[in-house]
Amino acid sequence: MTMKLVRKVLKDITTGIDGETFDAGRVVGYGLCVTGTVGFMFCAIWSAIHDAKFDPQAYGIGFGALMTSLAAVAGGLKLKESTEPQPSQNTK
Repeated sequence: MTMKLVRKVLKDITTGIDGETFDAGRVVGYGLCVTGTVGFMFCAIWSAIHDAKFDPQAYGIGFGALMTSLAAVAGGLKLKESTEPQPSQNTK
């Protein structure tokens, strides 16, 4: 049951309004968010274990700038909403 739910959530966040067509903007957006967050955690843990220098503030500023540009992409996704394939009427 849990894996079925995870698959449904992943499909819902990466597809358009019809639930079938993958949307590149959503896939890239979520990919950047996950990659940036995991990268931050990895760098923080690595620097703590190996006594390396890692500036979380600089990373956060750069990642914030990246996410700001992603917000502009999200606005573009909202604008193109009317061109997405609509769900079929005969769904189960």
